[in-house]
Amino acid sequence: MMNANVIFLCLSMNFCIALDLPSGYDSDDDTGITDIRTTVLLEWLHDIEPSENSFKGSVNVFLFWTDERLANLTTKATDLSGSRVWQPSAKLYNLDGNAFELAPSRVRLLPSGEIKAVQSFTIESYCIVESQYYPMDQNICNIFVQFMGNSVKLTAAKLILNKGVINSMHNKWWVHSPTSKSNSMMAFGEEDAKFLGSTDVWCELSFSAARLHDHEMKNIVFPLYLLAFFAAVSVMIPGKDIRLADLISRFPDQSGDHIFLNRNLYLFFASEE
Repeated sequence: MMNANVIFLCLSMNFCIALDLPSGYDSDDDTGITDIRTTVLLEWLHDIEPSENSFKGSVNVFLFWTDERLANLTTKATDLSGSRVWQPSAKLYNLDGNAFELAPSRVRLLPSGEIKAVQSFTIESYCIVESQYYPMDQNICNIFVQFMGNSVKLTAAKLILNKGVINSMHNKWWVHSPTSKSNSMMAFGEEDAKFLGSTDVWCELSFSAARLHDHEMKNIVFPLYLLAFFAAVSVMIPGKDIRLADLISRFPDQSGDHIFLNRNLYLFFASEE
């Protein structure tokens, strides 16, 4: 039976040594845990799949924290057995309230004394169709993440996009800049957002998407010409009042050809890679 107070330090994939944990170390005890930080990185984002009204992406969740009990364990960047050290609990929530809990994983003790854990998830999202302004039907996609810290307060968090994802936002599908918000008034970006308070913190990344087909542009230009023509005629014919609403109602709705993009990014499927 393995000693619960033994931890394996792996200096490489093939070389591990066993060291004794500090006397009385308990992986269920958060004594000495400080500076819990998290970063959620949207690593990549594929284009919309029109036939299925869905898209896929990859989310990496980084957790950093300091365990004072392990401060003198090693001074090298070393892999630790995740089942033997305390880790913050973190869950990914979708907007329906369904949760996917991050499992304990192998962690890394950094030279700075911080401990780092990383988990990657592939997400497939289906979104609600919502038409707003024809022809540019704007839709919002959301990633909703809530962290729970084992009664230990998070001290910093950030939610960022990979540069490649930002670039893809301006292709034929993703054409609007992302925005972020949270229940702790955190400002997401390059800098960590500092806050004190609740152990339950949510942060949400939203990005808009819209697409207009080339053939739809042709369908729009012609009615605009007609509107201009009737407007000119109404000016030239005394006593003839042609209301704009009447003109618009004469043109059929072309929205049947639209590919409506996604409203809410639900994490229906989340699996560890």
